[in-house]
Amino acid sequence: MKKRSWKLWLMAFCAVGALTACGGKQTTAGKADKVGEEKTEEDCFEWEDNFIVGLTESGKKQKSIVIPARCEGLKELPFHDTEVEEVRFESDRDIPLNGALGLSNLKKVELPGKLCIIGPQEFWQCGQLERITIPGTVTSIGDYAFQECGSLKEVNIEEGALESLGSYVFLHCDALESVTLPDHLASIGKGAFEQLENLKTITLPKGIKKIDDNAFLNSGVTDVYIPEEVSLDEIYETSFGAMNHKVTAHIKKGSWCDQNFEERLKIVFDEKSYE
Repeated sequence: MKKRSWKLWLMAFCAVGALTACGGKQTTAGKADKVGEEKTEEDCFEWEDNFIVGLTESGKKQKSIVIPARCEGLKELPFHDTEVEEVRFESDRDIPLNGALGLSNLKKVELPGKLCIIGPQEFWQCGQLERITIPGTVTSIGDYAFQECGSLKEVNIEEGALESLGSYVFLHCDALESVTLPDHLASIGKGAFEQLENLKTITLPKGIKKIDDNAFLNSGVTDVYIPEEVSLDEIYETSFGAMNHKVTAHIKKGSWCDQNFEERLKIVFDEKSYE
């Protein structure tokens, strides 16, 4: 009788153990599934406090990625040597980019809506970047900001606060065909559009005051449209001009440019045409 009770007790113990083991497997899988379900964009990044300094292995394999609202800025070159092609920001607030988008395969970037500054070499060697819209909150674009963005065809700078374009901003952006400059822009830096042969026409901002030397030198620009409101403080003989074609200034009759063409602008442009 005791022997039979002992056997029954052993069988019951084994049954409970089997059920517990089975339940354990279900719990582990459940947790794994839960972790998978709760995975956020933050898991794609390596963080230093609230600054992004790199991407995790899973992050590097993403084609499109969202910068979380937690982010207070970027550091290092987090997108270098990754598969990421598109980046947008969850938050519209201004954050320092610190050149972290450069040296990457990015094709599309949606900048924060309240971004204030695009610094020097911000997009350096983003060789796959094809077009970009710059928010109207940006006040300045630094030197060499888009240097060697060889696929960049279109740049749209929204109306707003932009006051200056730095020197050589679009150096070696050889595919560039279209640039929209906001009317508030007052200064175009040295060599900003130099030797960009695919850029054929440009409309100057109404508020432009300074066009530095070599700004459009030996570019493809043949037609420059100058609004009636323009009154220039500084422009140089080499601001425009090309070796193999004429550059025509399209101006309004009676405007400042018309009245000062012979004295100030004739050495800059080959001819004028009234609009």
